[in-house]
Amino acid sequence: MKRSDPFPRGPWHTRCNPGKHRYSTTHYVDLDVLKLASPTFRILPDGPVANPVTQANPRGDRAMANGHAIEAVRIGRRDPRPGADGWLIRGVDLMVNPGDRLGVLGPSGSGKSVLLRAVARLDPIDEGSIQWQGREVRGDGVPAYRRQVIYLHQRPALMEGTVEENLQYPFTLRVHHDRTFDPARVEAMLQRLGREAGFFTKNARDLSGGESQIVGLVRALQLDPFVLLLDEPTASLDPGATAAVEGLLGDWLADRPDERALVWVSHDADQARRMTDRRVFLRAGGVVSEENV
Repeated sequence: MKRSDPFPRGPWHTRCNPGKHRYSTTHYVDLDVLKLASPTFRILPDGPVANPVTQANPRGDRAMANGHAIEAVRIGRRDPRPGADGWLIRGVDLMVNPGDRLGVLGPSGSGKSVLLRAVARLDPIDEGSIQWQGREVRGDGVPAYRRQVIYLHQRPALMEGTVEENLQYPFTLRVHHDRTFDPARVEAMLQRLGREAGFFTKNARDLSGGESQIVGLVRALQLDPFVLLLDEPTASLDPGATAAVEGLLGDWLADRPDERALVWVSHDADQARRMTDRRVFLRAGGVVSEENV
């Protein structure tokens, strides 16, 4: 397959609906995360790759091996719109442990996406705290936290250019200077998700909503995060592609369950039963119940 030149600097391209994100500080969610997501694991470019989702960890990091990964303690976020006098979420406690498959469920407008963005420290919180490995995440500690916790929006923001250029983009950033793009690994993931070799050269502007979700997911997985915060990651996919994504993410977690976790927002009750084993239910910005399976 022909490789493209280094990623060109060009204007942003996004399929996001700005009206959907009236509470967001930025619409370019995924690119914000990528700019701050330097590697936790170095991709090993030489030799065969048995599982395209995972790679060896040469530094031996076990960032989630002991204790809780993330703990949100009584967090709240006010409605930032001018003249608004209310809370989007308030008094929310949330704990994410190594190996967790945590579902966040609730009706539209209950605060699910607001909660995930707050936990990712993409949006400010007005009360409470977010803790990572027993330490509060704030100030200079936020970038390091975001390197290990990636939020994936249901409408990923893509740059102008090809799919391959979008996947290469994180490695043009200073925070990834010690990593290299691994096309073989990425191609293996795309093939597992039903994309053929020609998908690499497809222009981002021509992608469907489901194809954009696939690119966003692979772009995040290649960075080897410890925690994935998934906001309706299969909302635009057909049943076959949804099953492929679920299988890929299940293998990603099962490969290192003492180091990884995923948090999954879904309106699909059947999917929640398949992909999560602990669930919290939100209503009007607060947790109303929790269940373990």
